[in-house]
Amino acid sequence: MIILLNDKQEIVSFANVGSLDGGIEVDDELFPIGFDDLFIPRLYSWKNNKLKLNYPSPPTIDEDIVSNPIDTLQEQNALLLLNDTKQSQVIYALQQQNSLLMFMLAKIEGDKNVETVDI
Repeated sequence: MIILLNDKQEIVSFANVGSLDGGIEVDDELFPIGFDDLFIPRLYSWKNNKLKLNYPSPPTIDEDIVSNPIDTLQEQNALLLLNDTKQSQVIYALQQQNSLLMFMLAKIEGDKNVETVDI
């Protein structure tokens, strides 16, 4: 697998086939099952040859904007909505990985009724 990192070492793109300009070749086995299907840019970082899950950071507010309280409240609201959206994406990705792991566990344990998984 080839991954493309930004300046913060976050994975912004990847390729299983072909190449990416400025990409780094890494072993596929270092990534969780379903990474391809659940990929969200900047959700993971690559540091010291290890994959790290980035948790959304709390919203930041520019302290210099205090002249108009309405503008400040609108900005805070927008930042909170953005953070909520990022957290929802992370939760969804983790739920999908959990579903896939449960499916694989059932297959390993020999559950004959498990044939497909809906993701």
